[in-house]
Amino acid sequence: MKVSVIIPALNEEAAIGCVVAEIPRALVSEIVVVDNGSTDATAKVAGEAGARVARATERGYGAACMAGVAAEADADIYVFLDGDGSDVASELPRLLAPVLSGQAMLALGVRAGRVEAGSMPLHQRIGNRLLVGWLALLSGRSVRDLPSFKVMTAEALRSLDLQETTHGWTAELISKAALRRLQIAELETGYRRRLGESKVSGTVRGSLLAGWRIFSTITRCWAKERRLGMAAAGAAIGSLLGAAFLAFTSIGLLSIEGTNYKVLAAVWLWALPVLGIGAAVGYA
Repeated sequence: MKVSVIIPALNEEAAIGCVVAEIPRALVSEIVVVDNGSTDATAKVAGEAGARVARATERGYGAACMAGVAAEADADIYVFLDGDGSDVASELPRLLAPVLSGQAMLALGVRAGRVEAGSMPLHQRIGNRLLVGWLALLSGRSVRDLPSFKVMTAEALRSLDLQETTHGWTAELISKAALRRLQIAELETGYRRRLGESKVSGTVRGSLLAGWRIFSTITRCWAKERRLGMAAAGAAIGSLLGAAFLAFTSIGLLSIEGTNYKVLAAVWLWALPVLGIGAAVGYA
């Protein structure tokens, strides 16, 4: 079974060599560092550390992840982690185990347990709690985190048809997996302070922008995944309300002195086609 590690990287010269070196090589077939337009020596350092270097011409975290998947199209299992040293790559054996055994199609490396002080600012922790809460509310499926460190089968990954090219990519992946009731395992893998300058969560403004992107991605995934179900439910509710209206109208008409069955039949003959058209539109 081929296990490929995908590491999107943008100007991670300071950390990428250590990240590649920390990955347990006996468990993986290939390590691919996807250079997303770095202006430093990220690609050179990654290659010297033993990784295969791929290029992502389109800028964006999600674009880089999918470029790595395209570069390793024959893999059976994909591992994703950041190239800044914050993910504890030595925890990979624990994260791989439930996927290799078939117990899960997606394993998430939850940023909990041995978390280094200062690795997750307060505003980032609060934002993460709110976002996983929003996902739980929409999907009915609770997850603890939306981490970059994750393991997934190639079959499950391709079934999700991921479209997001920015930092909302992870949110799209986990949201769709939750909404489609894929088997998800969660393991605490710790978290460390990143090496170098953060491109997203280092400032409140950056975190807010990233949070909005993730929030909108989760909402969009829910709306798309539930569109047919919502339409069907809307049609059913509308039909029930219409039927209730007709029933009360019929009772009212019958209670009026002088109303005959011809008037009642006329009301139903006009109303039933309208209800049918409404239901058909809702289910379409």
